[in-house]
Amino acid sequence: MKNLIIISLLIVTVLITQSCKSGKHLSGDVNNPKEEIQKEEAPKEVDLTLSDNNNSKIEPEEINVIFSEEIPLSNEIEVDLTSSINRIIHFYTEEFDTLIEKTTLELLIKDEHIIKEAKSEDKNLLIKIKDLQNYHNAKLLLSKQYNEVEPEINKAIKLLNMQKVVTNETAKLRNLLINYGYTKNQLDSLIRKVNLMKKGFDGLSVKAIIVDIKDEMKVFLNENNDIAAYPQLFKVFNKILEEKEKNLNEDILFLLKEL
Repeated sequence: MKNLIIISLLIVTVLITQSCKSGKHLSGDVNNPKEEIQKEEAPKEVDLTLSDNNNSKIEPEEINVIFSEEIPLSNEIEVDLTSSINRIIHFYTEEFDTLIEKTTLELLIKDEHIIKEAKSEDKNLLIKIKDLQNYHNAKLLLSKQYNEVEPEINKAIKLLNMQKVVTNETAKLRNLLINYGYTKNQLDSLIRKVNLMKKGFDGLSVKAIIVDIKDEMKVFLNENNDIAAYPQLFKVFNKILEEKEKNLNEDILFLLKEL
């Protein structure tokens, strides 16, 4: 009997030993060998693909493009801004009248923006750029009809008067603006006078009347020798003779609306 008990114990010991050696473990009570042995789960595969906001996968070849994009460094931006400021400072050291010829409104606005973005403390530079802007804006008014821009002309004259430095070009433009109304009235009178010169005028021939019209225009030019500085007025002035040569009896008072 004792021998049977000893044999049974040996069998149990052997079973436990074999179970440990095989890398498996018994779940639950060792006294219940029939309980299922748990299986270790295989490691899950990790999805390394990227996806966009719409949950659509980005192909592997696209990943290289994403990570290869260069991001500008802040110090590179600062270097570029400093370079631009230095260029601007050097450029605007030239005389005001020289800068009038070399600048446009678009360039002045761009340079002003760069200076403000760089938080430059050079107030004199900003003032110079603003004065140049005022000059170009004022000059544009000479190409427009006087009655449409009369308030702007008065404002432009005030801005030019406020400039600390008066140059030949600014003084010339200021005088043109001041005299714009007077020159326009002179041209108005010329148009009305020439309009009356039609066939039978003073018993003259057509050819003689045309000569008289040209003489009247020469008198006007002598008194208003800067008419070419007013593009709009100069265009109307040239139309006077052009219309009369086409048809001497034509009424040219319609030109008054273009002044």
